[in-house]
Amino acid sequence: MERTALDLALATATESGHGHHDFVGLHNMAKHIIYLKEGSDAAMLTISHLLEFHQELLKQPPQGRNAKPTMRLTSQMLKQKAVQFEVWKLRMVSLEQRAQNVINLVREG
Repeated sequence: MERTALDLALATATESGHGHHDFVGLHNMAKHIIYLKEGSDAAMLTISHLLEFHQELLKQPPQGRNAKPTMRLTSQMLKQKAVQFEVWKLRMVSLEQRAQNVINLVREG
């Protein structure tokens, strides 16, 4: 879609079919980016709360022979997931900026 928008923006009105753009496609793209960002934010919030709860559990004495190593592994896994969702969120911000650039090209083209 980026390539098409750029090509249409650079073409003359005659070459581009008088500036015909896929506004429905642009709308849907923007809508889906918003949904992805919302999902990312919800996942980050969930992981954050899970980590807080797990940190409280780590303060209590372990019950069972393998409890402490398992709890440490769980904590590491939750932290890794938090990083993955943070990266996902950064990608969504980048995707939103790229989509906005496409919309600006179409608007000005």
